Amino acid sequence: MSYNIRHGEGIDTILDLSRSAKIIKNYAPDIVALQEIDNFCLRSDSIGQTEYLAQQTLMTGTFGGFMKFQGGEYGMATLSLKPLISTNVLQLPDGEYEPRTSIVHEIQISQEHNIIFANVHFDWISGEDGDFNRLSQAKALTGYINTLNKAAIITGDFNCA
Repeated sequence: MSYNIRHGEGIDTILDLSRSAKIIKNYAPDIVALQEIDNFCLRSDSIGQTEYLAQQTLMTGTFGGFMKFQGGEYGMATLSLKPLISTNVLQLPDGEYEPRTSIVHEIQISQEHNIIFANVHFDWISGEDGDFNRLSQAKALTGYINTLNKAAIITGDFNCA
């Protein structure tokens, strides 16, 4: 599952992270890529959203920040029911206004098989500059994943029209 939670603020502008937890629980995925996660930021009541969602869904949570924001960090998270073998927060080429990263995990999906699971949130601006930035970010990510020589899933918010 991939889910941009907008730091827990719904389209109704109400901040209620429990709604995101409820959606994740209803779908019951093994692995979730989350974007727009706040980690102790003022706008979201200074809580660790990754830890909260991990507790509510009974999953293991990993946060990967890409910038300092309102007393905390802003970034992405991955939740998993499967064992995490390794985690790398990979620096990607910066977006127009914000830095960008990808959380890249090796995850054990069975006794005999591990996969690479990459969570991304590419640059959000429109036009040629945005297209260039997203392509640069995608090339950096796939270049890194190709060195790992394992089956891979790349998911997230690609910000493509």
